[in-house]
Amino acid sequence: MVESLVIEVPVELVEGLDDIVMLMGFRSREEFALVALRQLLDKHMALMKCIRSDD
Repeated sequence: MVESLVIEVPVELVEGLDDIVMLMGFRSREEFALVALRQLLDKHMALMKCIRSDD
């Protein structure tokens, strides 16, 4: 199942985002957002595992 999510981004961030998307070779903002979100979640999940293991 695929869900959708709409994220509103201020214009000044969109301009910078477009530059990053182009420079890093992503095909779209959406592709960049998915990669960034996956990496962020991976880091947070690893952090949560460390915190929970200290309990």
